[in-house]
Amino acid sequence: MVVESAAEAIVAARAATSRMVDLLAERWGFSEVHAYLLCSVAMNLRLSQVVNEPMFTVSASLPKQVLPQRKLF
Repeated sequence: MVVESAAEAIVAARAATSRMVDLLAERWGFSEVHAYLLCSVAMNLRLSQVVNEPMFTVSASLPKQVLPQRKLF
């Protein structure tokens, strides 16, 4: 899950998507194209907060089931 905030909700959503693509590429070894494709079909974007005007917070998450198994150690 990644979280981004911005003055406009669409800007926060784009930033969260970009961050998720970067995370998948860096930590999971996906190419940027494959990471973006995975996000387009499996990522959930949520408007997480609208109370602290003028900021909007958007969270992006992927279910663990869609990611390949990975050894932590």
